Amino acid sequence: MASKKEPKKPSELIHIIDGYAFDYDESNYILYAVGMREKGVFGSATEKSGEMVEYKNLLGFYSNITTMCMAVLNIETKKSAENANVQTLGDFIAIMEQIANKIRSAIDITAF
Repeated sequence: MASKKEPKKPSELIHIIDGYAFDYDESNYILYAVGMREKGVFGSATEKSGEMVEYKNLLGFYSNITTMCMAVLNIETKKSAENANVQTLGDFIAIMEQIANKIRSAIDITAF
């Protein structure tokens, strides 16, 4: 019988770009949104404790690393476009290129 693997903490995952990290198993690349947030007070929907804690939210399972990186690119492009004054396709593509460059620099394999 195979032993169950302990879940990893956000800081133990493989970092992609700010806000995103991944893990993998024998079948998948597992993408997470990660970061820090203020811990809530038990029993209260709105009260905060003042303590900062790590979080990880599952975003998806991917069969290859390229598809996983494309998912990060798409999510981040849409988020950035919502916060910017995007009026043309060119504006949208410029945002996408900035984020693609971040991802490219994170996975630059030319140094090897």
